Amino acid sequence: MDEIQTTVIHVSTEAELLQAIHDTDVNTTLIVIEEPCQTNICLAKQNENIKDTNESIKEKYKQLIHTRNTEIDVNRDQNNNNNENNEGTNNEIEESKQRSRKRKRQTQNWKQNIRKRNRQSGKEYINAKGKTVESKRIKNKKDCKGHCKYKCSEKISASERKSLFDSFWSLNDSAKNVFYSRTVIRNKKIRHRTSKQNSRKQFSFEYNFIIGSIKVRVCKEFYLSSLDISARRIQWYFDHKNPVFEDKRGQHIKHKIPEAALCIIRDHINSFPRVESHYCRANSSRKYLEPTLSLSKMYQLYKEKCQSKSIKVEKSHIYRSIFNNEFNLGFHIPKKDRCDQCEEFKSSSKGNVLTDEFKKKYENHIKNKNNAKVERDQDRHSIKPVVCFDMQNVITCPRANISNFFYKRKLNMYNLTAHFSLNKCAYNAVWPETLAGRGGNEIASALTVILKTILAEFKTLDTITLWSDSCVPQNRNSLMLSALKNLLFTTPTLTTIEQKFSEAGHSTIQEVDNVHSHIEKALHLNEIYSPVSCMRVLTNVRKRSMKVIQMKESDFMNFQKASLSYAFAEVPFTKVSQLQIDASMPCHVKYKKAYGDENYTEVSVRKQTRKRSGGSSSSFTPPKIVKLGKTPVLSKERIADIKSMYKYMPVNDRNYFEKVLKRTEEENDRSNKDFKRARTDEENGKGDSDSDRDIRGIRVITTRISLNEAEYLNIGSTISIINKKLMSADVKIKYFQQSLKVLQTQMLKDMRFNELLDQRKHEIVKHHESLMLLVTQLAP
Repeated sequence: MDEIQTTVIHVSTEAELLQAIHDTDVNTTLIVIEEPCQTNICLAKQNENIKDTNESIKEKYKQLIHTRNTEIDVNRDQNNNNNENNEGTNNEIEESKQRSRKRKRQTQNWKQNIRKRNRQSGKEYINAKGKTVESKRIKNKKDCKGHCKYKCSEKISASERKSLFDSFWSLNDSAKNVFYSRTVIRNKKIRHRTSKQNSRKQFSFEYNFIIGSIKVRVCKEFYLSSLDISARRIQWYFDHKNPVFEDKRGQHIKHKIPEAALCIIRDHINSFPRVESHYCRANSSRKYLEPTLSLSKMYQLYKEKCQSKSIKVEKSHIYRSIFNNEFNLGFHIPKKDRCDQCEEFKSSSKGNVLTDEFKKKYENHIKNKNNAKVERDQDRHSIKPVVCFDMQNVITCPRANISNFFYKRKLNMYNLTAHFSLNKCAYNAVWPETLAGRGGNEIASALTVILKTILAEFKTLDTITLWSDSCVPQNRNSLMLSALKNLLFTTPTLTTIEQKFSEAGHSTIQEVDNVHSHIEKALHLNEIYSPVSCMRVLTNVRKRSMKVIQMKESDFMNFQKASLSYAFAEVPFTKVSQLQIDASMPCHVKYKKAYGDENYTEVSVRKQTRKRSGGSSSSFTPPKIVKLGKTPVLSKERIADIKSMYKYMPVNDRNYFEKVLKRTEEENDRSNKDFKRARTDEENGKGDSDSDRDIRGIRVITTRISLNEAEYLNIGSTISIINKKLMSADVKIKYFQQSLKVLQTQMLKDMRFNELLDQRKHEIVKHHESLMLLVTQLAP
């Protein structure tokens, strides 16, 4: 607290007292010593009724002290208003940097507040009735020269008058009342000039302007016209100021929530696991909570948590305000995200920053979108067999209305849904993440199982048309093309497979979206504790027109290894809109870059090797398809969270998790033992040869990496993660790291691994299968 100082002043007039009060600090106590009154001669001549006695100074001292305190409060209000305006501007800047769930209200931009500010500052504004009120200005309705007994125009110059006008209209309404108290004096009327006993005039007013430190008496007309106000303002002030006028607007003390209580709410909101958007993870900053949650349910969980710990529970509007203004969270994953190019074009059009190149690119994008829609409509109304497929959003389990579940990490389940046009039936290939991930190999394997199921039901099919979105890591890549070629080789009746893609950002597979909405509705109405109960729910959705296929470990094949037997680098996967393969030409692929193209572009994908046994296509031997290999490994934290939910699960679901997690833990322990043994052998110089230890160390490190990270990253970023882990390994392992970098560069160029592997040393060739297993796990 600041120290209070004391100051002694000698005053004899009200002007000296006023000047002393305004020159004194807020925390200073004034001791006033009264001296004989020395009234200014000019002021005595102008106003004979002024009585600057020592008694009047005492009264003025009390009044001015109250006026000064009021003025300090007014200045504080003005500072608060300025701070609010500055905070509003800063909020706009911060909002552009960090988005929240809801827009923050900008009170300074409200129409009524803009109207209020313009009215208080004397500017032109439109009132609540819609009428335009003119701006304030100095008026000269009555010329005081030669007519006014106070000689107002001679005492106050035009520049001083303009300064008074500007300073008055820079004040708010509360400060204007303080201005009236300093410049107008109301006196009880003494002399009556009418014969009536009850006169309407009870008071007379003295109008003054303070020029410097001198109070100058002026007439009423000069006072009102200089400020451009009506006499009603003065009358209202004196009618409401008795006994003591005090403006209490904005003076109430607000109840402030302790920062510790707000931190508890923030920590509670952060305790809920969240996921990213299914489609535009790179461009969207919003995260999503489980669809079973809601804001009211979160507040109930917050209340239960606080009551269990004997902590004061804050009101629901405080919790809601923090959630809406400080977090950018939603309660469901959007099924359809907006197109990036279209949104960029809209924003560029508003900002007038469109370039001719971008405009041409956008027009081409819209053209491709329309052409894809026309092509899809033609296939939809034709009689040829069409299969459209897409991945559903990740299904998490356990999933029940239990408060403890909302804070735990759960097991993920994947579902590839396909819709067949001939029987109007949906096929769902479902598998948990303990069995496989959701990379290119897994999706290609699931689609192959679905197509084999369809071909088993329709044995006479010779052509199939596939429709999907344009996601390159999932659908439009060499792995998917290798899987479709293998399906052609293994199915004698099938002759042609045609694969078509939607334009990026504009899906044309609404049939699959319809199936997904039915599944999500069923999952929302039921409690799911494990993949067992999830399969039970899925089998009851659209029983007549939907089939559920439970994927097995043997169903997942390594199509990436098979794709190395082809020269798929000749196919521009990122630019094609349509692919076609024919059983009669196993070494050729046809593609179109746009649906408007009339003819296909045909390329040969035969691998150029040193030893070729003829040039005919009949001599081509399809590559052997092997199983995918090792399953993903769950983290220890996720295993611990799932185990903590055992007590809430039914017996069948608990038995499933115990069996699966036991096998996962055994694999983790085996990997850790192999890793430790390899490190011990390297330190002691024992064990296998250098190349064997290198390969085994790489394999162990790879199994310790969660494939969930690799699912969301491309092949380059995944290899960089492994490179960072290899930095702490032995010098011999660094040699293999350099080989891995060379493989990465070669894979990004043309995927030709065989030529590179022939140039490697005998040790790496010896462990070719182990190296292929590593690269398979790094596939996007």
